[in-house]
Amino acid sequence: MLNDLIGVRRRRKFSQSQVANAIGINRSGISRFESDIEGSNPTLDTILRYAQAVGASVHLHVEPVERVEQIEARNRRAHWRASTAAAPSVRTDPEKKSYRVLESQGAAWVTAEGSAG
Repeated sequence: MLNDLIGVRRRRKFSQSQVANAIGINRSGISRFESDIEGSNPTLDTILRYAQAVGASVHLHVEPVERVEQIEARNRRAHWRASTAAAPSVRTDPEKKSYRVLESQGAAWVTAEGSAG
């Protein structure tokens, strides 16, 4: 996000001093903000004021943790399906930490330690 904001400032040819004046801080504060120097840790208010000064908008999106976990699980399953398509004789399941050995008479889940499940 910070790089995007800096890019907007540069494309619009605003100097750090111009942005600093618009925000009400000194130019060295803008320099620290843009350099992401350890300890600069800008507040959300500073980020939003910087964005407004350079003519950008910042959109924040809040998701409950459960929703994020659902999305990550769906992505893992999609990755698992894609990875198993290339190797049909052995299928892995990262959530179960196991793999499935497909045999002509049947199939069994086998854990990473080698025990059948």
